[in-house]
Amino acid sequence: MLDKQFEALRQTGKLPTPTPVGLEVMRATQREDVSLEDVAAILKGDAMLTQRLVELANIGSAEGRNEVTTAHAAAMRLGLKSVRTISLGFSLLANNRKGPCETFDYDAFWSHSLAVAAAAQTIAGLRRDLAPTEAFTCGLLQGLGRLALANVHPVAYQGVLERARGRSDARLAEIETKICGVHHRELAAAMLQDWRVPARFCAAIAHVNSGVAPEDLRNPSSARVARMLEDALDMARALTADIDSSPELCRRLRDDLQRVQSRLELDDLGFRAVWDLAVESWRAWGQVVNLRATAVLGVNDIRRRARKALGVLDDEDMRGDEYSDTNRTSGLRILLVGAELTRDARLSEALTEDGHVVTARTAMPPAGDAALAEMPHVVLVDWTLSESSGAQAVRVLRGMDGGTHAHCVMVVPRDKDAHQLEAFEAGAGECLVRPFDARVVVARVRAALRVVQLEERVEDLQATREAQIGRIALLSRNVELAGATDALTGIHSRAFAADRLRSAFELSREGTTPLSVLLLDIDGFGRIDEMHGRATGDAVLRATARVVAGALRKGDAACRVGADEFLAICPGADAAAGAEIAERLRAAVRDNKVRCTGFEGCVTVSIGVVQVEDAHANVDALWNDLDRRLRAARTAGTDRVVLGDGTPRLRSAG
Repeated sequence: MLDKQFEALRQTGKLPTPTPVGLEVMRATQREDVSLEDVAAILKGDAMLTQRLVELANIGSAEGRNEVTTAHAAAMRLGLKSVRTISLGFSLLANNRKGPCETFDYDAFWSHSLAVAAAAQTIAGLRRDLAPTEAFTCGLLQGLGRLALANVHPVAYQGVLERARGRSDARLAEIETKICGVHHRELAAAMLQDWRVPARFCAAIAHVNSGVAPEDLRNPSSARVARMLEDALDMARALTADIDSSPELCRRLRDDLQRVQSRLELDDLGFRAVWDLAVESWRAWGQVVNLRATAVLGVNDIRRRARKALGVLDDEDMRGDEYSDTNRTSGLRILLVGAELTRDARLSEALTEDGHVVTARTAMPPAGDAALAEMPHVVLVDWTLSESSGAQAVRVLRGMDGGTHAHCVMVVPRDKDAHQLEAFEAGAGECLVRPFDARVVVARVRAALRVVQLEERVEDLQATREAQIGRIALLSRNVELAGATDALTGIHSRAFAADRLRSAFELSREGTTPLSVLLLDIDGFGRIDEMHGRATGDAVLRATARVVAGALRKGDAACRVGADEFLAICPGADAAAGAEIAERLRAAVRDNKVRCTGFEGCVTVSIGVVQVEDAHANVDALWNDLDRRLRAARTAGTDRVVLGDGTPRLRSAG
């Protein structure tokens, strides 16, 4: 039924479409014989799309990691399948910023989609079960069905939006089905399937927020993508919340964020770090594509307003910040120095009743005295001391560790301005003229308490910020590591391969060490995927990756660089050694029996081998040479190795 509906919608010619270059990239990357050079040539026709790919390829680049600057280098780092889906997403955005539905806010739609993409990218970097670039693109495309319905049924969809205002996504889908005959999730999945987006993404988008738990999906990979999308959508709703969001809405947003935090298994500090990463990613991409992408509410803003919805107000809410006074000083340590101050029972009693801890000494105690073991917050010093002047006592205090922070009050006789000047020069913070009222001292100490609490609050803020920066750095490192590891096979990723190959190539060109590189793919892998299903195909890929990595020498690097393509980087290997490694690797794969549900058997690989030579002007030239030799191996048949002269190497017996 959906196939007929989708075909009818497509015949209207009103469904969202990519740019011409985006469509050409999609068609080209569906051919088995397409090369990176072919795709780079197509991308030259769209400078903006090329810029987006380069920027996404460089996301998460650490200091010292080579940044890509060309379409070819970006495609090499991302992989052809990622280039296809990313080109699809960004060209759809560029081609559909306006439309016929008057009440559909196209820029708000894309801003929200970009927020979902940024959140998905951040979550994928933390979970490491999906490449961040794939998660980003999936997040960007997940809402495509709403855009399509607004374009195809502009008048009817105005009614849908009116009836669904403030309702859940599930309720929106019900209204869409009733009015338009199809809902946005299934339409988005059908469109993406038509564009050859991976099936696990289509299945996830069709089910996300449908009321069906992601874990109920048959394909575990689709279930992981759906769970990631649900978490990203929950975060994006909070990211895009308006400044005047009601307490009741904030209560729902808070509950959404708490579920995400629980599933990510993060404490409050860790979740705020994830939030900050998503906010920054959304803001940066908003600048790139010229869309509003600013989070006006923070996590704690949402939580405060949520408490108001429940009628719960506390000091934290009244202050309007995220830090609690639970552990903040409520009483001060006060030291009285001088015989008269020591004998003033009314003063000590008034300070004690106000919650302070009072210690008295007739003279300034030495540094090791218990009164100074924990430096007092406030010191009241009498001008007249038995062994020295009050000014000298203040100088001694200021010279001690921690003494610079104490608030010093000098008690001086009336009409002794000279004493006050000397007290201030010695380091006193204020002077108190005798006789004085104990209540005045208590009031001044309360002012000092507020200063101490403010200083502690600043220290709390600094400590919390430092902890957040540390957690963000850790999460950023996790994102970087995720980018260096292929999520499916566990060996090195295409991004890692691009950096390692460039470094090894430069060393080889300097003449310090030879370098051989092997490019291989699994013979007939497409038929395995089609006949036995994606789960079996994934099992074959994982088994082959283990064998490839195990057959290499210590110091060699095994990387997955395409759907069923692997790259082996072998520093120190000349042409003869490269041929030997290739033969060992070919035989190891051929002899390895893969056993999984519904499949038991062996696979073979075709391998192209290249030793870096003077003729290779750059890494791109090396890649082109590798592509040619791998194609020659495929043409010659299965289970083949092609060396430097471009002819297949005869297979050894057995």
